[in-house]
Amino acid sequence: MMADVSEFVIQGVTEQGEIVEPDDWWVKLLNQLNAAGGEGHVEYVAYVRPIVSAGIHCAVVLTALEQVDARAFLAVQAFVKAHQLKVRAGRGSRYAEVTGVHRALNSERRHTD
Repeated sequence: MMADVSEFVIQGVTEQGEIVEPDDWWVKLLNQLNAAGGEGHVEYVAYVRPIVSAGIHCAVVLTALEQVDARAFLAVQAFVKAHQLKVRAGRGSRYAEVTGVHRALNSERRHTD
């Protein structure tokens, strides 16, 4: 994990460019976090919050979640991979403007040609 990335944005768009429906898909993510989380003491809504960016429904995930509940952070990664969602670095990251992606999540993906 890069220390200077404090958040990343899961976009409601698949890697194939399809818009995710319904637009409250992030609620499903929160439900999965509650199921994957420890003893239910973590308020995941403090770490995952919905936004609309360029007309696309997204979820901002604070990377601090990994320190608070590693299982929940892994559940976020699994959700992104299972739904093939686009991810980019959040505000305040020098990587957001350069790459447009959050390298820590994308490095987990294996592409075959």
